Amino acid sequence: MPASALALRILTSVEIARAVCLGDFFHLDEAAKARALWSSGIHDADVDFFTATTPLTESAARQALAKHSASNRRSFAFGECPTENKKRGQSPRAWVAAFRAPTAPIIEGEKIALPPGTGCRDFFVRSLGPAGRSSGVQVQMDGKFAIPAADGTVTVTCSHDEKDKTISRHGPELWFAFPAGKGPAAEVPGRNSILAQKDPAAGFIVWINHLRAIEKLPPVEPVTFKGAPNLTRNATALHDRKQLAKIADLAKKQHGLTLSGEDRVMAKTRDDAMWLLWNSPRHRDLLLAPEATQIMVQASQNNEHGLLITSLIFFSGDKHSRN
Repeated sequence: MPASALALRILTSVEIARAVCLGDFFHLDEAAKARALWSSGIHDADVDFFTATTPLTESAARQALAKHSASNRRSFAFGECPTENKKRGQSPRAWVAAFRAPTAPIIEGEKIALPPGTGCRDFFVRSLGPAGRSSGVQVQMDGKFAIPAADGTVTVTCSHDEKDKTISRHGPELWFAFPAGKGPAAEVPGRNSILAQKDPAAGFIVWINHLRAIEKLPPVEPVTFKGAPNLTRNATALHDRKQLAKIADLAKKQHGLTLSGEDRVMAKTRDDAMWLLWNSPRHRDLLLAPEATQIMVQASQNNEHGLLITSLIFFSGDKHSRN
């Protein structure tokens, strides 16, 4: 989607400025960033931030998005930090925030009202606690979703209208995330098990099997396939179903395995990647899938954006599939 097609989200500009202009927001880890955004009323699950040293017009903001590639973003907001809040090495003069969702959700008390007309065939709302797999949050008689009282996270995933093949081929997208109770814990179980490994790919396998042991699940074993495409070459959080279909075919032919699904994450550090994976219902559910028996891990550092791009691809040795 070209930047010229992006909508301007004026309504969130003040709230975003409140989060990013106070303190050293851009150097925080993912857990702290999420809390800063949540406390300011921003519940978008995936926000790209770009900064500038001079004030921006709408045209300049669009140009900044085009430069930084906002092909998977549907809306943006921009603004300027107040002079009195600007500290050396901390708050930027101006910022641009790009969103995956075209509009913001509506929070009414302890309920979530999802926006209509967003191009979604359906919304899936799930709740996640400190441990274990997620559970569904059912829509109430008034058409809203209640935020559970227990500590954790509630997320909203958009299942796109299949008539739009360009978007729907990437599969469902996580659009919104809300803290429940006191929100998720900042530190993930088994954190040290992954950081002790020099190789990121090996570290993720050790970490996942640590999590599975806690849940009394069998470990997953590493597997490779001759001719498998590298899913981390593209610096995007979107799933590439065409490439996944190739991997599924190779898995069936070479090892008799069935593709269960892919957990894909982009983060500055392995700490951030773990936090994002653990506190997303769909991602954690796949990490703890009882039917998973094998895993292929691809991890690479993107030099342009300085991000660790990780693809965790799970397989089962039977007919189960969570694709």
